[in-house]
Amino acid sequence: MKLPSDPKWVKSRQRLLHQIKQQIKIRYGQDTSWIGAYQKEYLRDFYRPWRVSNKSELMEQLQSSDIVFGGDFHPFSQAQRTHLKILRSLPARQKVVLALEIFPAKEQEQIDRYARNEISEAEFLEKISWEENWGFPWESYRPILELAKKRGFTIIGLHPENHPENPKNFDSFASRILKKVYHQTNDLIYVLAGDFHVGRNHLPKSFLSHFKGDSPKEVILYLNSERTYFQLARRGMETQIDVVKFSRRHFCVMGSPPWVKWQSYLMYLEENYDVDLEEDFDESIDYLDHVSSLIRLIGRDLGVEVKTDRLQVFTPESHNIESVIKTYLEKDQASLAQELLETNRSFFLPNAGIIVLAQTSLNHAAGLAGQYVHAQLCRRKNLMWAMPNDFNALIWIEAVGFFVSKLINHKRHAQTLTDLKDQLEVMHPKDRGRDSLLLALDQRMKELVTIYEDVSIETSYKPSDLASYIEAARFLGGMMGERLYLAYRSRRLKRVDVIKWLSKSPERKGFQGFYEEALKKLESFKPQTKSRKERL
Repeated sequence: MKLPSDPKWVKSRQRLLHQIKQQIKIRYGQDTSWIGAYQKEYLRDFYRPWRVSNKSELMEQLQSSDIVFGGDFHPFSQAQRTHLKILRSLPARQKVVLALEIFPAKEQEQIDRYARNEISEAEFLEKISWEENWGFPWESYRPILELAKKRGFTIIGLHPENHPENPKNFDSFASRILKKVYHQTNDLIYVLAGDFHVGRNHLPKSFLSHFKGDSPKEVILYLNSERTYFQLARRGMETQIDVVKFSRRHFCVMGSPPWVKWQSYLMYLEENYDVDLEEDFDESIDYLDHVSSLIRLIGRDLGVEVKTDRLQVFTPESHNIESVIKTYLEKDQASLAQELLETNRSFFLPNAGIIVLAQTSLNHAAGLAGQYVHAQLCRRKNLMWAMPNDFNALIWIEAVGFFVSKLINHKRHAQTLTDLKDQLEVMHPKDRGRDSLLLALDQRMKELVTIYEDVSIETSYKPSDLASYIEAARFLGGMMGERLYLAYRSRRLKRVDVIKWLSKSPERKGFQGFYEEALKKLESFKPQTKSRKERL
């Protein structure tokens, strides 16, 4: 569904993007002249006319091509997830050569041994000197390599022995390897290289220059063009379009708003910059500025003033995190908080204004920033972890957090009922997380009965631990927050109405009635969501 365009919203996001890039320049410095020219050449690719496409058309072209040049923004895990989804969507029997910039070509023997499971992951990373030669998070690339090994892909490295100062030197080096591979196999060659390298006049041109007459059929797969994104936003189409097409074989997947990508890069730079400081001062990385900036942006979007003078942000690596938990939580709550940290689950302590960020991703930070804004507006002080009595309240808190995170990253998607059922089908009865899925499904059925039959019933499924309630609330809150965002962006819920809803305290009498009325109203705004299998 096309949403109304909001010029003020577009301008505010353009300003945000500019501010983030300015901060990156301060930390990283100006590009050298030849990198700037290389980047400009890449950006020219997006000045061409485009039309709306879709995943089906993209996959059809991929399967009829000889080589795919896929752009990768290295510090942004969403970029790697996009390629993972595409590779998963290929037919299971499709033979693929996965050609990766992240691996040194001289270490091909070690790459082959790793692909054959002859050496462990830890040994492989040590032998190729991953941290020294690459350094970006291995965790973001691991699922791609696991898929490649599972499906029997051939994996090859493309990186020169010495890191080239001029990116064109990489293009020349990699293209010679790809030419050799092309002549040795009929498999689909899927290249994963830095965004700038996949520009028409960069690696693809260097590769095709080796051929005369009938050249290989190539697909260029760009990610997240900023120019194209804002063109879509001015038409009110940015939330609906996942793929655009510049020519028959040149596509761009729009998987993330541009400021999300660059904010992630900024967080990566600060994390790596602060590593050196930690050696001298033994201090953890401070994410307070990042979360505070998100809260200010949310306040401007909603037209409310939110004070951050009490805000504190901790991570599992913070040296005093255990003391914080013991100080502000009762014994049972502290045990649950520790369990959440061990399973990478973030949480917010409203009585102290403390955000505990278990994962330093923008989605996590934005969701908790949303809970902070909500607590300020409704003056909430309690955790709402007394289950099962607080279950609906916690679902609403998670819904508000997800809604706000969508204001920051509207490409974020909640899991659907279909997703939950699919996960449950492949689970063993004793698998961790099964309780939370069963509870979420049971609660959702209860909600549907409440909405459509106007009858309140008790949740029949009782999980064995409190953590299952919290995880189930995340699932259900995400679905509810998705509907709340759609209602707001489509202007079926006005800003003043959203503020009134966010000002409803789950601690006060009458909240249950409000919750049921909100459920009924939001159900009429139910979005046409795609399951995981359908999304890029």
